[in-house]
Amino acid sequence: MKRLLIASIPLLFSLTAGAQQATLSTGPGMTRTQVQAQIDSVRARNFPPATAEGLSAAEMARYEELAVKHRLAPDAPFYSYAGLITAAEQDELLSLFRRMNRTQQLSQRLQFVRPEPPKPAVTLSEADFNAFKDSTHFTLLVDFRPMANSNLDAYKTSDFAWYSVDPSLGRRAGSAYFTQRVLLQTVRNHEQANERYEKYKNSYQMVYGGTFLRKTRVERPSN
Repeated sequence: MKRLLIASIPLLFSLTAGAQQATLSTGPGMTRTQVQAQIDSVRARNFPPATAEGLSAAEMARYEELAVKHRLAPDAPFYSYAGLITAAEQDELLSLFRRMNRTQQLSQRLQFVRPEPPKPAVTLSEADFNAFKDSTHFTLLVDFRPMANSNLDAYKTSDFAWYSVDPSLGRRAGSAYFTQRVLLQTVRNHEQANERYEKYKNSYQMVYGGTFLRKTRVERPSN
């Protein structure tokens, strides 16, 4: 069985390689629980079909016994410690995950999902590109990593295949900044996402979940 061991992405859009593929309608007034519910809904679309009865306590304990190996380094990139679980153990985990009910599946840190297709390309206009250089209005993530706005001077519009502007995720009550968060995906990153999807679209990927809402302080770069 072909597998893709995906690095956990500290963003809501990582549903992983599916994170960046998810479509979330977050609003300024949404609570952490509501955002998590949206993530669960998107992820569950790509889970194996759940059973009504679910696993027994003994079977759940066995799943935990295997999955706990991934917690030896919970903050490390997924690929750096995924090898602790053998191919046979991955097959056993997938078999158990398939027989869980939906509540049990969603409660697991270690999950199995099918990838969602990458976002269709979106042309970036010169006007928007120049506007995104203003750090007082926009916070940038390029290929899902924070980047200083001034670094856009090293790029041109044709370097990007897709972008999205989220007016809500960068806003916090009481914050000194009321920036819009801009996600920019380079042509190469977009091509790689398409290549990964074509390669693994018919297989379930083992992903280490529960990290999308991890509280990680990232300082907003300033120019």
